[in-house]
Amino acid sequence: MKQNNPLRCVVIENVEGEANFLVKKLGAFPDVKFCGIAAEVGEAFRLIVHEKPHFMFLDMDIIGGSGFTVLDKLAAADVPIPYIIVTSAFENFEHERQNRYADCFVRYFEKPFFDSSFAEKLEEAVHAVWSKTRAFGRSNFNSTEKKSLFLNLPGGIVRRIDPMQIICLYVKGRDLTVHTTAGKFEFRASLNRFLMSADLPFLVRISSNEAVNLHKIIEVRQPEWRVKMEDFQREPIVSDIYRKDFLEEMAVLSVA
Repeated sequence: MKQNNPLRCVVIENVEGEANFLVKKLGAFPDVKFCGIAAEVGEAFRLIVHEKPHFMFLDMDIIGGSGFTVLDKLAAADVPIPYIIVTSAFENFEHERQNRYADCFVRYFEKPFFDSSFAEKLEEAVHAVWSKTRAFGRSNFNSTEKKSLFLNLPGGIVRRIDPMQIICLYVKGRDLTVHTTAGKFEFRASLNRFLMSADLPFLVRISSNEAVNLHKIIEVRQPEWRVKMEDFQREPIVSDIYRKDFLEEMAVLSVA
């Protein structure tokens, strides 16, 4: 069954035949949108930043470095790292770097993967990505109904919230706090994963540890870049590296 919001996917692979093979196989999944191929570290970084994929096929041996070089560049720039389906073996890479991105790895396809069982393996891997993107209970209803979020809170509580009630969210340590007009909710999660899973374009990052709901902004005070929000006393501050993207998102919203 085709989903309203397909999974976005990129292929990071420097062997043309293998990249084309993966793209062809992805054509069997109407719930997956292919967003591009990159064969080199810098190209891969730019592709991921631009396309914001939910997951990627990542060859660990690419032009200009390794798959880990791409991940390190993304992490250094504070870019959300997509879920990863590795398309080469790990034996030659440091365990420390593997562990650093362990929560991003979904499946491992050891080359060569041109075999009769690959279609089945790929279907299982895509299903695993879908399961992970729904980790925060994203629920897509039909076009006449609004989207809801289900938060897995401590104590085995699952709480439904209206995403439009979200004011801002920030992470401290390993805990994420979501401020809404209905109250404050705290649970174990990363900001990157929440934003990727929720897939709500009006939630925009303003710093490495905070995001705000564009619809709740009253005004932005420069030069301090303080953001005055509805129903919220504290005024979050937009950090330097996020200001350009933040203004672009506000402009898009203003003409929507």
